[in-house]
Amino acid sequence: LPDANATLPDANATLPDANATLPDANATLPDANASFIPEGNETLVATAHMSIVRTLIISRDEAGTLVFRGKILHDGNASLTKVGFLLGQSIGSEGQDEGVVRLEAVLVGNEFAISVAASTVNQSFYYRAFAENAVGLSFGASKTFSLSASDSSHWWSDIPQSNGDWRVSEWFDSFLAFDNGWLYHEHLGWLYSVRDGASNLWLWSESHGWLWTGEDLFPHLYRNHDQAWIYFLKSKNEIPRFYNHATEQVE
Repeated sequence: LPDANATLPDANATLPDANATLPDANATLPDANASFIPEGNETLVATAHMSIVRTLIISRDEAGTLVFRGKILHDGNASLTKVGFLLGQSIGSEGQDEGVVRLEAVLVGNEFAISVAASTVNQSFYYRAFAENAVGLSFGASKTFSLSASDSSHWWSDIPQSNGDWRVSEWFDSFLAFDNGWLYHEHLGWLYSVRDGASNLWLWSESHGWLWTGEDLFPHLYRNHDQAWIYFLKSKNEIPRFYNHATEQVE
């Protein structure tokens, strides 16, 4: 009889090793992180939140109409559905409060504005900008406006006249004023001026657009179109020169 071990094949030799014939699970199944979840933040959607809005100061156009203005600082990573202003008799007026007037405006870029006839609003009121997206309604700071202060008389009425109808202001230097709001400043040239509803002024300049200043501010002026503070230095060759605090350059 042949030796049992010689005629009968060794069980371990004829039966394939189970680990050798079954593929490694990690080798045949793709890595879950590689096949289902992309790496990096580039495919992740930013979380939406409420927008951030700023209430800007009311100005008046040549016809005396009130111009409300607001600015979107951040849309909250969601499309804005409505923008506008709330008018009320309390500083924290919200849309559901009794007696609050809601004015909707059209967003152009990151700013919005609406014109309102002075005869349609109360003599004094609070106002604030609002913006709405899918997350909710957000508000800018409340500001106050008084028609009586704005309409009473020209802001320069108490500044005495000198030779040739020129007025000499202790803070604004010399200027020639006209009843339609225009004035000619000895250094700044032609300006259109309107009250801001408080004690300061909006001045329109062909070179700079709208500028905001006042007795406690000048010769500092806030330039609306680039949100920069500029400082009037002097005129050179009859051209006013300013120091830009943002760029630290002379313009």
